[in-house]
Amino acid sequence: MGSVTFNTSPSMQPMPFTDAAGYRHIEAPQIKLPSLVFHFPTIRIVKKKWHQHVVVRVVFHITLLTTIAFIARKVVKAFQRLMHYLLDKGKLTIDQYELNIRVDSEYGEASAKMLGILKSMFFEKQKKKYYQAIRHLAEAKGNQKDLIKDLAKLSKIGEILKGGYLRIEDGGETYRKWAKFKERKKRWSSHRSEGQQYAIRGNFVKEALFGQVRINGKLHSWIQLERHPAKFGYHTRHLVTYVQYKWTNKNQGPWGDSRHTEKRNPLRVAHLAPPAA
Repeated sequence: MGSVTFNTSPSMQPMPFTDAAGYRHIEAPQIKLPSLVFHFPTIRIVKKKWHQHVVVRVVFHITLLTTIAFIARKVVKAFQRLMHYLLDKGKLTIDQYELNIRVDSEYGEASAKMLGILKSMFFEKQKKKYYQAIRHLAEAKGNQKDLIKDLAKLSKIGEILKGGYLRIEDGGETYRKWAKFKERKKRWSSHRSEGQQYAIRGNFVKEALFGQVRINGKLHSWIQLERHPAKFGYHTRHLVTYVQYKWTNKNQGPWGDSRHTEKRNPLRVAHLAPPAA
């Protein structure tokens, strides 16, 4: 901080003198008023080089990371196109996949229903997506196929495939059945749930998250299909779908989006009904 000093010693004595003619004179007294003297600290200004400024460094690093991400994305897409080209050689036609699903004894009566639902969703406007869906359906196996057969019993299977939140008011019976699947993975999510949550993963269901919830003292099973699994390599895409959900208020499922969320108009059934004849 600067300092201030006061000069408080005025000169009040008369000053006599003799002029050239020999006359003496007395000089009028001189009054010196107190003066203020300010002492300011020395400020040293250091001139930085351009690359040492924080703003320049932040902009540089953001630009560098953006460029790296752009190049990495292009490389990944090129690799994916190459893999698709190599793998497409062994793929079947739509008719062949449909035939394989219809004659699959494990699907039984569920096969015709699933094909009908997928056709109504994609065949006319999104034929490429329909082809992808029936290919994954035909290639499903293990517990993923068991789960698909159970879901195919429901009349609301179309909304479930789009990510609709389904509550089964069965006292937790369906949850206990699915929790015994060998391929189920322990999972945590923001969904309200009692006990451990699990997920069944596969190319068709992507990630089927399920658990049980207690409402008014009664246990209910619940399930929701998610577009991307919450596992290594998919966290960014999973986060993107979460942002889409918050923005649109729609669940993001493997084959579309649905307004039937946990908090807004969830799908409800009393139990897993037997498949329609």
